Amino acid sequence: MNIDKKTIVLYFFIPVYSFFSLKVAYSSVFIGDTEVYKAFFDNISFKSLSDYGLEIVVPVIMYFFRSMDFSFSFFLLSTLLYWVVILFFVKKFFNIYCYFLLSVFLCSPIFMENVVYLIRQYYSFLFLLAVFILPKYFVLRSVLIVFSVLAHVTSVLYLPFLSKAVLRFVLKTRFQVVIFFVIIIVFFCNIDIVRLIIEISSYIVDVANIDTLKAKMSFYHSEEYLTVGKVSTVMLSLVFINFMLSFFLLEFQPSRVIFLVFIQSSIVISLSENIVLANRLGFLGYYFSIPAFLFLLSKTRTLSNATFSKSGVIIVRKRKKSYD
Repeated sequence: MNIDKKTIVLYFFIPVYSFFSLKVAYSSVFIGDTEVYKAFFDNISFKSLSDYGLEIVVPVIMYFFRSMDFSFSFFLLSTLLYWVVILFFVKKFFNIYCYFLLSVFLCSPIFMENVVYLIRQYYSFLFLLAVFILPKYFVLRSVLIVFSVLAHVTSVLYLPFLSKAVLRFVLKTRFQVVIFFVIIIVFFCNIDIVRLIIEISSYIVDVANIDTLKAKMSFYHSEEYLTVGKVSTVMLSLVFINFMLSFFLLEFQPSRVIFLVFIQSSIVISLSENIVLANRLGFLGYYFSIPAFLFLLSKTRTLSNATFSKSGVIIVRKRKKSYD
């Protein structure tokens, strides 16, 4: 029986990932948001399903586990194990080396601790990721999109990138070039976009004289807000590499995923002065910066579409227009 190398990596990865998932899920200490989720899980009832407003998917899943008399740790274990399924479907997007490194990343504390800390966001992104990689059945994709939004409303930011028409429009108008130069200026001139937005918003609110909005804007001038950290230099450097690679690959093999990485990287860079805004609005660009880099690195093999003449001049073949 002929088994490809990626399948071997996958079979090796599953027990290793399961072991680390058990270790993280059944930890005796939960901190931060995980502790809050545990308290919610332990006291969940039908009436409390609306505690997170529109974002009812995770509360409903918790309610199901609780009604079946499962523990919070078992719920966390299940949440972690869902990501194993993703590896079955993404093999075609990565070369063997990047696929192996992706498996290592998923087994790392960086990934696993974030999954159990930002539960709603990771569920939302899991559904959204499935929209891109699963077979293109309209009903299935529609259900997954609804689940994604109902898991965490910030997923609405990704919805325009599900449309090939949006990507065609951007490439036709060369709007990605405008974004590219704006972000380059922001990055190298160290422009604080967040502060600029706050100042402009504060001015508009003052002119409008709306007390409710004034109260909200006062937070952004408080000491609590000013103590919020920046995106680290290492993370920002990796995001910038993804930004450059995705922009370059858009010229040769445009796809919705590459464009999404490009936009998400742009968001992280432009909001890098505020790590909370950067990783919430740029969730993919920040928390999945390593998988995004491995994906882009794998896609560079498609630059076999570019050949070299005897004189050493690059001759690029016509750009593919699948936009998948």
